[in-house]
Amino acid sequence: MFLDVPPVSGLSDPFPIRVSDVSPGAVVRIGLRATDAAGVVWSSLTEFTADGGGRVDTCTSLPGSAEWGPANSLGPLWTLRPEHGTPGSGFSLEPSGAVALDIRVRSTGAALGAGASRTIGRRAREVDAPPAPGLPAARFFVPDDGGPHPGVVLLGGAEGGVPAAAAAELADRGWSTVAWDWFPRESGGVDVGELRAALRAFVGHRSVAGDRVALVGRGRGAELALLLAVAEPDLVGPVVAHSPTDVRTNDPHADPSATTYLGDAVPAVDLPAPELGSAFARLRSRLRPALAQKSLELAGYYADARRKAGEDAVAAARIPVENVRGPLLVTAGTADAVWDSETMAGALAQRAAEAGIDAYAIVYPGAGHGVGWPFTPAGLPVPDTTAAYGSAVALGGDRTASGAAAARSRDAVLEFLGEFHGGETA
Repeated sequence: MFLDVPPVSGLSDPFPIRVSDVSPGAVVRIGLRATDAAGVVWSSLTEFTADGGGRVDTCTSLPGSAEWGPANSLGPLWTLRPEHGTPGSGFSLEPSGAVALDIRVRSTGAALGAGASRTIGRRAREVDAPPAPGLPAARFFVPDDGGPHPGVVLLGGAEGGVPAAAAAELADRGWSTVAWDWFPRESGGVDVGELRAALRAFVGHRSVAGDRVALVGRGRGAELALLLAVAEPDLVGPVVAHSPTDVRTNDPHADPSATTYLGDAVPAVDLPAPELGSAFARLRSRLRPALAQKSLELAGYYADARRKAGEDAVAAARIPVENVRGPLLVTAGTADAVWDSETMAGALAQRAAEAGIDAYAIVYPGAGHGVGWPFTPAGLPVPDTTAAYGSAVALGGDRTASGAAAARSRDAVLEFLGEFHGGETA
């Protein structure tokens, strides 16, 4: 038996596993095992049937269980599960994005087959981030050559933290990329004016080429990307918004008056929170899922907020996407459990196109919330939940459908940024 795998590749690059010299029609078991940055061991075991030439190629072969389709070399990676971890948790990455992946292959009825250990590596390097007083943290990655490259700002969602591995992924593709930890702790809010100042500082950095940057955000980060693009059309060019909202949203905290954005944001008001009556009613809405050990599903909350607010309040909170410079790429999954990003992404793209802005919308069947590259590496399993607003929040979607969406998102984002903002296209 002969095993052929790439010695080093990017987290989102195709990962072909090719097995040859086995009996035609034999069942070949491909096992994967990796330990993430949190020390959690992940593994998967997938069975394929060798073709008439005694070969299996994950680029063209489907497993017997057929959890995904059509064939995709990343499929076995999407099915990785924690051996002794929290169900629904994500694969934890170091900022470098490196993953040691152990591959074992054997055919049924035969002795132990070939084995190999491979590292999926990153080639970007980290430098000091431009000053950003209004942010808890920021990480800045640039391509290896050290020269100025088009700049990109990454904005994660309500989970908070710095999406550093995603920034390294983009830097590896030719963009000087800063990742901001921007989402406010508790319900204290974030000063949009300070974020705009941080944006100007980034544009002026010696490692950033040109006078405009691209923004890439997901979830609440997509909302912020659109708000910043409206506020700074002379600084912001291309915008990628994964699982966006078309209105400025409220925070689903216990206090219905909580807001995320402080200062000079347009629109100036949130979509009003739905009235839950007493403080106990608000607390109960959180306690019930927690006591039942269920994740918080926010789609109903945001749909209820929109319905109860009425047309005038929705219109007042609507993000004026027609004022961005563009171009604009919006993506959404049909099984988003946080909010109806499919409908809102379509509305954003339509209003932008009607204003003469280059706008593109991509919908991923069966995918959940926030499935967008580079936040979701195409070659890792997609989590079912995330920690946000003090709770475990359900993201929705089928894991293999979300994995396939991540692979498609990689190609779409690279092509979009490559065409409108330099860098690589593949």
